[in-house]
Amino acid sequence: MTHEFTEKDWNDYLDGRAEAGTEARFERHLSACSECADLRRRLRLAEGQLRLQSGYWQHTPVLADAQIEAAWQRVVTRLRADELAPERSASIPERLRFLEDLLMLLCGTRTATNALRAAAKGLSTDAPEQLSRDHWPQFLTNLAAITTIMCGKTGAQLVWESGKL
Repeated sequence: MTHEFTEKDWNDYLDGRAEAGTEARFERHLSACSECADLRRRLRLAEGQLRLQSGYWQHTPVLADAQIEAAWQRVVTRLRADELAPERSASIPERLRFLEDLLMLLCGTRTATNALRAAAKGLSTDAPEQLSRDHWPQFLTNLAAITTIMCGKTGAQLVWESGKL
């Protein structure tokens, strides 16, 4: 619903860049059209939410280079160990630490922690560190699905292969 206005007109009006004549037409139309007035209200609310979110992300601490380097070294060390001794079976706590490091590199610390918790939710426990070997395959399937959404198929494949016990 744009009525007599183009998308560009709407964008210019909402951004305060509309020409004086166009702005006056908008004001007249909005005083008579409750649908467009409601659209303007919803768009302004959405814009406010976006501004709040962008402000949050601008002030959210990013990982320090040292943290990224340390996590990367742990991932590489783990991958090399798997190459040298592929028959070695990792414990669940070892595999969780590795997956957390890997996910942290792909999507950040908080997201990694949340992804692990979400993947464990509804299994024997909601805490990943309390998972049993019986629940691990479902946990890994859940985590790969979550990673597909967050990081794409390549990231999910890496998580899947790296998470096998």
